[in-house]
Amino acid sequence: MKSKLAIIIDSASISLLTGLIAFSWCQFYVHMAQISVLVALCVMATSILICWIINKQLLKKRNITKQNKNNINSIFDKLRFCSEDKQIVWLKQSIIPNKKADIYPKFFYFDDSIIYNALLHSNITPDDLCKIIRDIGLYCQPETIKSITIIGGGFNNDLKNFAKSLNVNIILLDKVNAILKYNLTPDGLPSSVCVVKPVKNYKYFINYAFSPARTKSYLMLGLVLLLSSFFVLYKVYYLIFGTILLTMSIITVLKHLKKKSSLN
Repeated sequence: MKSKLAIIIDSASISLLTGLIAFSWCQFYVHMAQISVLVALCVMATSILICWIINKQLLKKRNITKQNKNNINSIFDKLRFCSEDKQIVWLKQSIIPNKKADIYPKFFYFDDSIIYNALLHSNITPDDLCKIIRDIGLYCQPETIKSITIIGGGFNNDLKNFAKSLNVNIILLDKVNAILKYNLTPDGLPSSVCVVKPVKNYKYFINYAFSPARTKSYLMLGLVLLLSSFFVLYKVYYLIFGTILLTMSIITVLKHLKKKSSLN
């Protein structure tokens, strides 16, 4: 899930990009700066409105309130420092606190049903699913299992289609829906490490501005500005800001390469 700052940055980038496109073409055909600026501002305002509506609809679709978002973040902050055997105990106590269950390293078994923990795995493949079923078969009789619920970070369509083709009732539950369905809370999860949110000082914003995730945005905006300079009257401004954005994209790439080389 994106933070508010990321949503604002993305919306502003999209708005600026569409505004520049509108301004460039309007100036190319009309040759009146006032009209071009007015059209660009209208397009930018419309883009911001559309981005706001889309983000609002996505949040509404998932039914994630601010409290739920904070709860989900708290859970995953603790899960990262929690061993898998403690994770499965927490899931069992949270989902069926008053029922008996057989608890194994990555899943628990109750009422002929399996709950498998893959919360920290976001790219489960069909091969991974086959391995999960084989692992479960080492501890339980396959013919006695009515359903296998896999709680994971996320599932693609290939995995969903593959799961439907099996003669086993596979239920794929992503992390957000699982937390909402079972009303999971971070209570009961041991926190061996205290997670401290970074202080948002000037270093934080510098690191954010030159994050590799911004490379594509800087590159696209810089190219648009430089290309637009061929069609507008005030070429020097487009050349300056286009050069600055492309330089920033180069810096983010170099920073990423430097960080990658230091890890090797």
